[in-house]
Amino acid sequence: MGRLIIVSAPKDIPEALAAQGTEDGDLLCFCCRAKARLDAAGLASLFPDDLIALPDFNKLGLENLERTRLLCALLDETLKAAVPFLGRHDLAVAMPAFFSLKVFLDCALSSAIVLRDIAASGRPMTAFSAAGSWEDTLGGRRPLVPLLLDEVFALTGSISIIHHRHGLSLSRSIKTAFRRLHGLSRACVGDAIVLEDAHDVPLVRGLFPGSRWCPAERLLAGWECLGDDLRQACGLASASTRLRADMHSAILEALRGPRGSQILAAPVPGLGEFLSRAVAGYLADGLSPILPHAEAIRDRLTRHPPRLLLTAHCRLGIREAFLLTLARSENIPVVCYQEGGGMGYLRWPLFALDAEWSDYLLTYGPAVGHSPLCQGHARLISTGSLRLERLRPPRRPPGNRLSLYVV
Repeated sequence: MGRLIIVSAPKDIPEALAAQGTEDGDLLCFCCRAKARLDAAGLASLFPDDLIALPDFNKLGLENLERTRLLCALLDETLKAAVPFLGRHDLAVAMPAFFSLKVFLDCALSSAIVLRDIAASGRPMTAFSAAGSWEDTLGGRRPLVPLLLDEVFALTGSISIIHHRHGLSLSRSIKTAFRRLHGLSRACVGDAIVLEDAHDVPLVRGLFPGSRWCPAERLLAGWECLGDDLRQACGLASASTRLRADMHSAILEALRGPRGSQILAAPVPGLGEFLSRAVAGYLADGLSPILPHAEAIRDRLTRHPPRLLLTAHCRLGIREAFLLTLARSENIPVVCYQEGGGMGYLRWPLFALDAEWSDYLLTYGPAVGHSPLCQGHARLISTGSLRLERLRPPRRPPGNRLSLYVV
């Protein structure tokens, strides 16, 4: 049997085909979009279930619900002790980021189990590792499988990792600084904060053209942050770099301790340590640019309190989770508008986060409000969907063609 060449993203396809041309091997896809492109091109490739019996992903996901709750509780205790601002105002930021941490644990544990079982066959593997931060990884912008192969399975001796060239951090820092400058003249809080501007939310904004809507990222990008960006662009130490090191160290110590080790106990050797470093890096990467200026952000909300925070959902990353929990601490109502038609019908536990972390949940219809899957802190209000109401089918085309709308 030849080498397995891992395709974890569509951008891996050219290199994977080149590698396949130089050695006898099979393309193994861990990405549906990449598999679809290969199939469309008539190129043979495998999915993991062509090689092994897959684990029960639903069972693993349900088990990870409690694991993630315990993890978030430990992280919030650690952060409140390590970061004076969070402790002083009793702000929990990890629990509102439940979604991103839960999805990461699901992906990391299931992928590691699959890779362990494939590696047991003895076939060597080649993968392509992309540059990026832990925030990129947990945000889904950086493939996880090559990292697992590189950092958890590399000691097997049959793993080959081809690393892409790293981008210049100088360029990234300068781009961040210019993005801040672009929005500074309009950095006032306004009438409402928009957290996740998707699905029906843009249409809600369109109903109030005279209102001032402040994007969440603009609120987090004030003058105070700009100095840190420029210092980092010049390679100098800044408040955020020092805070990142302190947070990373505190979180890693907690996760390596008895309580953290029990929460992140994993069925693959070395995976627990990988999870600890990933979670510590994610929180430190996401929060360190914000927290040195958190008092200034809070002061803006206090001096010019918006009427509400509007979001398409409460399944958030760590930066968005910080702003949501800060807004709630200032008694700013959080209004969530139902995202898609699955809520109340699909048995997906993470829909419950929308009702748990908002004060008002606008739903597509009254049936959603009666569903046991959507009960939580929020008051549910049936409003219908602006997006679906504006969707009008075009005049039926000639012949027997059928137009299908997926909403």
